[in-house]
Amino acid sequence: MLQAQITVLSNENQLLRLQLRDAKRGNFAIFHCITEEEGEKVYLGRPRWARCGESFVLKARFPVQYPEAYGLYKCLHFVVYKTYSANVRAQPSKPLGRNIGSRMPEPHPDSEIIKLVSQDLMRAMEKVANTDEATQGMIPGLVCDKELRAPHLWWYHYRNRVNMLDGLTPSQADAMQSLLQWLDEVYGTSHNRVDDQFKRGVVSASSMGYLIHPGDVLVYRSEDSFEACLATSWLQQDATGVSTERPSEVPPRPFHKESERRWKVEAWSYRYTGEFYQTIKRLSIQLDAKSTHDAEISITDLDVFPLRFASQEVRDLLERRGKTFWDCRNGKYVSCSTKDTNYAPEQRYMIDCRTYDNISQTYGLSGNVAHNEEVLKVMRVTPAFIDQEDAPSEPDLYLFPRTVMGYDLERKRWEDVDVDRIRDIAWNKNAFSHRGTEFETRELTQAIIASHIASQTATGMPQSKDNGLVMLLQGATGTGKTFTVERAAEVFERPLYIMSCSDICKLRYLEDSLKEVFSLAKAWGCIVLLAEAEALLEWRTFNDTAQEARVSAFSHALKGYDGILILESNHLGELDEALKPLIQLVLHYEPLTQPQRAHVWRDLFSNLKLLCGNEIDFDNIAGYVDELAKREMNGHQMQSVITRARQLAQFQKSKMSAGHLQSVVKLIHFP
Repeated sequence: MLQAQITVLSNENQLLRLQLRDAKRGNFAIFHCITEEEGEKVYLGRPRWARCGESFVLKARFPVQYPEAYGLYKCLHFVVYKTYSANVRAQPSKPLGRNIGSRMPEPHPDSEIIKLVSQDLMRAMEKVANTDEATQGMIPGLVCDKELRAPHLWWYHYRNRVNMLDGLTPSQADAMQSLLQWLDEVYGTSHNRVDDQFKRGVVSASSMGYLIHPGDVLVYRSEDSFEACLATSWLQQDATGVSTERPSEVPPRPFHKESERRWKVEAWSYRYTGEFYQTIKRLSIQLDAKSTHDAEISITDLDVFPLRFASQEVRDLLERRGKTFWDCRNGKYVSCSTKDTNYAPEQRYMIDCRTYDNISQTYGLSGNVAHNEEVLKVMRVTPAFIDQEDAPSEPDLYLFPRTVMGYDLERKRWEDVDVDRIRDIAWNKNAFSHRGTEFETRELTQAIIASHIASQTATGMPQSKDNGLVMLLQGATGTGKTFTVERAAEVFERPLYIMSCSDICKLRYLEDSLKEVFSLAKAWGCIVLLAEAEALLEWRTFNDTAQEARVSAFSHALKGYDGILILESNHLGELDEALKPLIQLVLHYEPLTQPQRAHVWRDLFSNLKLLCGNEIDFDNIAGYVDELAKREMNGHQMQSVITRARQLAQFQKSKMSAGHLQSVVKLIHFP
């Protein structure tokens, strides 16, 4: 009991010393405001618990009748308003009875506001706020209200600046120094505690408010990767009347309401639809419901956290993504690595957001919204931004989307392409040497395509209305027609757009469909391959009105097309007379000879080695190629044999070898 009384007297003595020190300074005052039923009352004395029956209520001494006039009369630089609620009642930690010295928790204000009084301090703070744009956003309420609200997060992030008083007059510097000294004395201990947590890479509910400030690059999880945005607000707790500060006397408490463990912050990032937009959104961060106010968790385990706490790997990822996205902004044909390397080592896409947006006006302004974000507003970025040659610097470089719209020319559809998987295409310049195509055919094909490309690029525009290149490749299935076109596209670094005539001829609007294909091909510089072209090219009989309509539609669509079009036919009859003038070259492909089949087998195995080298015994197969070449098969049948042999080997859980190929060749009969 005696010890408890001594403790109470010691606390009162310390309070009196603090009040005496503040009085000697004479340049600020602390007003304690108690909100009661009849209104708010202001006191100079710090509130204390007073006994009221079986509980305690807040009481204070030294009332102030005219608070506003007090600050001016005393020539104060600032006044600190601490507001308490008189409706709060507390119970002592021990039964009352004789325990007069039972310890009570220190009264803690519901809110704290610093109001600027002197003109020197107002001008000093305005100069500090106008130092740069980032600083203006860090001191909310200053410009309009001339007040600073606790917990003064701006001061935590601003306190280590060495040039804070530069440019101030002596009287302004003195006023500013008095405010900074008070902030450091009152909040220094808690700020040091926050510093210690952040240095260890952890955070608690009591330090969450200090984690993010305007101008921070934030990282948040998006599926199995990360995206970044730029904070435009402070991190705010999603609850009313909950302070970041907590007196040490109050024991840690568990969270009981979901709002008590959720914080929100506003930020923006780029979206792109052929034009850049800033997407302003609200992100939420939620702590474990079982966490107490002081429980520490790793910062990088949060849903959203500042980039400065991220690993170098994440930084490198965002930087590489930004440069890649910028490189693709005006359209680019790219390679994209696939997750399933057993299917294909890569896929190719034409990245062209502007074309996609012209096709579908609904794309992109909000993008893919993550589960923890809420889109608030979308603003267009000045067109001059996209015209910059070099990629923007940090932090803008980190703020580009994780995905971009790309067209898969093989599947004929638009898809969200993962920017992190985009690579420059490794063109196969030696493609023609892999197959047994006759030298004359190979050289002639390359020469004609090269000449056409040169004529188009010499002046940057077509020389005439019908300046396209149209070739017809005829021959049986699997004789190398498609291969010739595929490898020509590799040699000349052009996208290849393959379309089956049997499919488009079923469409109601054939001419419009062809024009759409030709329009995309022209925009992207594609080589267009129309397979099964006999559906469009064969001679029209007198009564065949459907064929006449198809030939007419094809002829009209082809007029004005100045790109490269290659027609492929397996069994073309007599070519329609109306189309003969439109075709510059007809090449005929004979069935493969034994040496050519050997070349094809080796080429297929060479490509397969790049795809799944560990699953196949290539040394064993190499000695069996000549034996395989003796069997009359076309290219498609050879690919089918390899596919079935791989499936047999996988079923037997062994490497594919010559034995598997022998079994398949022996058992399979092609029509």
